[in-house]
Amino acid sequence: MTITETYDSDALALASARARIALGSAAELVEFVLMHRVPGRVASDGQPGVPMESRTAAMPVNAVALDDADEIVVTLLEWAHRWRTRLGIVQRPLIRSLRYTYQVPLGFRPETTPAGARESVEHLTYWLLLHHDTIGRHVGAGAYFNLVAALIERVANRFPADSRPPRPHWQRQCPICGREGVTAAWAPEADVRDVRVWCESCSTVLVSTSADGDIRPSERLTRSRDHVNPGDILPARKLVSVVRQIAAGTTVPRIEGVPA
Repeated sequence: MTITETYDSDALALASARARIALGSAAELVEFVLMHRVPGRVASDGQPGVPMESRTAAMPVNAVALDDADEIVVTLLEWAHRWRTRLGIVQRPLIRSLRYTYQVPLGFRPETTPAGARESVEHLTYWLLLHHDTIGRHVGAGAYFNLVAALIERVANRFPADSRPPRPHWQRQCPICGREGVTAAWAPEADVRDVRVWCESCSTVLVSTSADGDIRPSERLTRSRDHVNPGDILPARKLVSVVRQIAAGTTVPRIEGVPA
């Protein structure tokens, strides 16, 4: 992902939306990662000594899965402490399932269950999303938004698309199929301005822009019979507004015992 030192208002708004979407999926992603920390098993086809490869997609090996989960929780915790200091916030995120060395967080304790890890990350994302807009008005917010999104997207991209946490959707119907399946997506390592708004239900690309923020005129609907320029469906000037509305579907998670 491209990290720039300066952000115009549109780029910062897109970075904020991208980070909000990523943070909204982090807890479920960590639980999924730890549930699949054991490599995919090999199923027998009935012939002794002649295993048949499982048809399921290969999952990360144990060490990689544990490292991914640890990196997410430690990174989010460090950012929460950093922003808490910068913003002068008294409330701190409550995390009990981590192991430390000289007060430096290293990751989850060995006995932490996937559900327990999810709960810990939910507390962190609760805190970060609660202060998301305030963070966005401070120096360094753009780099924070990009780094957090890059980490969570990188881990999510290790898994098949249908196994990842669901993405938030625009609370409006797709102008082509009429379903509420419109979401925003960035390619791995893509610049924050290089975003695609498309419908997961009918695979229609409503609008897609380059890293320069220019609309991609070469993109068409996946249905060859339609031949519609995405710019005719959703003008590029509306891109930032739509992506922000999609990210707004990522609500602050409800945590028992934590005041809203």
